[in-house]
Amino acid sequence: LSVPKALFASLAELSPQARDRFLDQALARVQGRTPVLVCDANRRLLKPCHPARARELLRRKRARVLSTDPFLLQLKRVVGPEQVEGLPETAKPGRAQ
Repeated sequence: LSVPKALFASLAELSPQARDRFLDQALARVQGRTPVLVCDANRRLLKPCHPARARELLRRKRARVLSTDPFLLQLKRVVGPEQVEGLPETAKPGRAQ
């Protein structure tokens, strides 16, 4: 994986954990493993799932596509609070980065 000099300089300023997370996400996008965002019937954001799991949910009609940019599935059932792991406020779709 080649990294342009300008990008490398900005990555050098990040902590090792943040740099690794950034590179893992970039590699996942390149390899087509981008996680799919999921919410329940009440539109509470849940943990992202693997694209294969998202296809299975759609095929079995357990979810519907709520948005395509970012890609967001809505489950047809409500998930109890004990099952919701949620995301931090900064990771929610539509929020300015």
